[in-house]
Amino acid sequence: MHKRFMLGHSLKINFFLLFFLLCIFPSINFASTVRVIIGSYLPDVMKENVPLIVVGDINSSKWSIIKNFNNLPKQAESAGLSAVNCTEDFCVAAGSYSDPYPVPFLLVSYDKAQTWSYVGNISGLPSDMDSFSITSAKSIGSTTILTGSIHSRNFPDPSTKNSPLLLVSHDKGQSWTQINTISGLPEIENGWTSSVSCFGESCVATGYYKKLETHQESLLLLVSHDRGISWTFVPFDENLYFFTPVHCVGKQCVLAGKTVDQNSQHKPVFLVSNDEGDTWAKIDSTNFPTTYDFELKSLSCTENSCVIVGSYNKTYDGPSSPLILVSDKDRKVWTWVKNIRGITKRDNDLTLVSCENNYCVASGTCTDADSNHYLRPTLPLLLTSHDNGQSWSSVTNIPGYLPYPSVDLNSLECLNNTCLAAGSFEPLPPFVGKNPLLFVSKDQGRTWGFVKKFDGVQMPWYFKFGWFTDVA
Repeated sequence: MHKRFMLGHSLKINFFLLFFLLCIFPSINFASTVRVIIGSYLPDVMKENVPLIVVGDINSSKWSIIKNFNNLPKQAESAGLSAVNCTEDFCVAAGSYSDPYPVPFLLVSYDKAQTWSYVGNISGLPSDMDSFSITSAKSIGSTTILTGSIHSRNFPDPSTKNSPLLLVSHDKGQSWTQINTISGLPEIENGWTSSVSCFGESCVATGYYKKLETHQESLLLLVSHDRGISWTFVPFDENLYFFTPVHCVGKQCVLAGKTVDQNSQHKPVFLVSNDEGDTWAKIDSTNFPTTYDFELKSLSCTENSCVIVGSYNKTYDGPSSPLILVSDKDRKVWTWVKNIRGITKRDNDLTLVSCENNYCVASGTCTDADSNHYLRPTLPLLLTSHDNGQSWSSVTNIPGYLPYPSVDLNSLECLNNTCLAAGSFEPLPPFVGKNPLLFVSKDQGRTWGFVKKFDGVQMPWYFKFGWFTDVA
């Protein structure tokens, strides 16, 4: 039972209690209602993309666009953002801009995303770099790690030379270093990192690489036990591919993907580490639908379970069905969720999942087939579970959201019982282009609202073109 202190004689007690808690537990992270969404937009159709950062308070439902960035060089004014992460008062948003080739674009905030500054203090990048991309960001304490790829132009085959990106800061984003030495990594012709998860002093990064000798694409597993200062390559079975991002809870880490059995059939496989990423066990699924093909796209874990989402097709030209797999607490037994309440469309594709405590939210798109584009809109698909992923229901109504011609939900995060799902949508005629799309839930995904206004101006009048790429 929750109680609220009366303001009068209890005020002194509150201050003493707060002081006591801060002294005994200085690392307490009091729940913040401030959330951040990033992306890009065009202020005018004749201009280039500019970075888009929207900051809002869940309780007030007001969303403001950050228009000014400190220390921003002229050439970085046209930039795109692809990853964001926040811990307590600190946030980092990352992307790229052209100078004249794509280079890192990094913004940091130290006041809960209210003001942002450009950071250009980056070392270790190759001098012949001609392309650069960032896929994810993760902060733990004063350390932040960015994943992605670096492309170098001085190579016999410039179209295939990518190197794994591990851009690390140990001073809350003030300076950054690219990790170019990875212990045990074989000589590669191509490689990139796509996700990272951290816990305590350890971090696990995943991606893909191609050996220079065999040209075979394999899972890239990298582990650090000193918060990203040094990294070690963890070799694994080369017949595994198309993996989800990695997610660690405590010392246990999980990821999943495809393998091919002796009959040339695709099967799901789950990798579990119980020693902070040093060794991994392969777990095969015995409870899985008979499919022509499937994709595992996203993974989220709590102490109680892990949930994986994606889609599958029973036949070559058959409809796409939502795919949800749930583990037990030990991640040893995985169960296919066969029935989802409220699914009414022919094609359904889940791309993201986010879990917190005992609830989860999954997002994607759905549509009916064999119709004209405008008569067959691509609709948002939102599913919720409140029993650790065992049963799921579709959200059937989002007030204020119309059946726009096309929608893309590419980012999702649940935090402190609130959830954000973001991406873009095509407005109805006579408007054209893309508009940023933001759905907000304040009750663990049970009900959702469609954000129509940014800075008090209703879409689509504010943006000519715009889209969100990540949330925090």
